[in-house]
Amino acid sequence: MTVSNSNLYTQAYVNTGDGQPVILLNGLFGNVHIWKPLVEALKNSFQVIIPRIPLTNFVLDDTNVKQVAQYLHEFITHHQLQNVILVGHAVGGQLALMYTHLYPANIRKLVLVSSGGLMERTSSEVDTTHYIQSLLEEPEQRFYLKEFANEAITEELTQTSKQFRVSTFLNKIDHPVLLVWGLQDPISPPESALHFNDLLGNSEIKFIEDCGHVP
Repeated sequence: MTVSNSNLYTQAYVNTGDGQPVILLNGLFGNVHIWKPLVEALKNSFQVIIPRIPLTNFVLDDTNVKQVAQYLHEFITHHQLQNVILVGHAVGGQLALMYTHLYPANIRKLVLVSSGGLMERTSSEVDTTHYIQSLLEEPEQRFYLKEFANEAITEELTQTSKQFRVSTFLNKIDHPVLLVWGLQDPISPPESALHFNDLLGNSEIKFIEDCGHVP
């Protein structure tokens, strides 16, 4: 896996393989380690890119997700990427949807993995700071197979976030969308995938047995 550094961006990003570009967008609790098996599987057929999107620098309401989408747009434009497949996990899925809504011509397909934005667990009943801290301290909240919940995955702490909703524009997205969901996901429940499927015009669902929030 090679690591490149752009003049525009001070943080390194993963860029490996050749072919149609696939951009992987992790959520608040993720990092490049989560994607490593997928990168290895795809790099012989695709150009696989993991940009360093500053999700933890923002309170993720609707306005600020647009700002992060603009950051991603500058990244894609700078590297002259076209016909992109966006793969987004959790909040990364929300970002992928927002970007596709704002810049549809740049995107060919979407893959949403346990995406937030519709009916994930939030802070309506529990203090948000306490809830997020519990996710960081209790990896079983995110992983069905506990052996994958290692320090490399959970090292990036984050601040309190507000969830924005994507339902207002989902019916305007006509790109092919693959919804990948763990049947034991306690954060974005499987029912959420069904709601996404209802609202998106060109989507299909693949459920994974014995899988939590992070496949």
